[in-house]
Amino acid sequence: MNKRILVIDDDEAIRKSFMLSLQDTEYQLDTADSGEKGIEKAQNARYDLIFLDLKMPGMDGMTTLRELRKIDQDVCIYILTAFHPEFLTPLKSATGEGIKFQALKKPLSCDALMALLESTFAESPGEGANTIYKFKLYLIGGTSAARDCIRKLKQLLAEELPGQFSLETIDLLEEPSVAERDNIFATPTLVKTFPPPTRRITGNIGDGKKLRTWLGLKPRATENP
Repeated sequence: MNKRILVIDDDEAIRKSFMLSLQDTEYQLDTADSGEKGIEKAQNARYDLIFLDLKMPGMDGMTTLRELRKIDQDVCIYILTAFHPEFLTPLKSATGEGIKFQALKKPLSCDALMALLESTFAESPGEGANTIYKFKLYLIGGTSAARDCIRKLKQLLAEELPGQFSLETIDLLEEPSVAERDNIFATPTLVKTFPPPTRRITGNIGDGKKLRTWLGLKPRATENP
């Protein structure tokens, strides 16, 4: 797979936790202990995923996020933060500027990290398709990217499960307590709440082939199996 990941965090313990979690995996990990160094690395390499601390001395997380977006508009960036109103306030201003990012709850366990990476870069096993499905979508709302995510997801679900699904959307910037209640550690997360068991997919949920695999549906005739 050889996916390249960058972690920007001034906390050495956090950087080491990522290194320990990924040391025996196929992911290539780079780290930076400041926003300035993270920007330098992003200027010299193409990353598939970036984890960015919100509160850092010198160049803080929001300034670093803006600079990263000048370099790459498409790379997925996760802001490492606590899902608490006081920490989410600066993120709301960024959504108003149309800056794309996702949120990742600190502290992050190794299992949660691996689940996120698997969901982002791989396909998940699915289950039967002839069922009424209920979904909840947890995301950072208020941006064109969020609206586009909802639109694409509804379109995909309507194509694959016509008349067989309902979708509730939750903006975690507006309802941060929901993240703790529902054990949501990253955005966007799509949760199948019915039928049991509850299952979730995090990261790139707009991939039609990935979604069909997750739901247990057969590939379209135009797709390679």
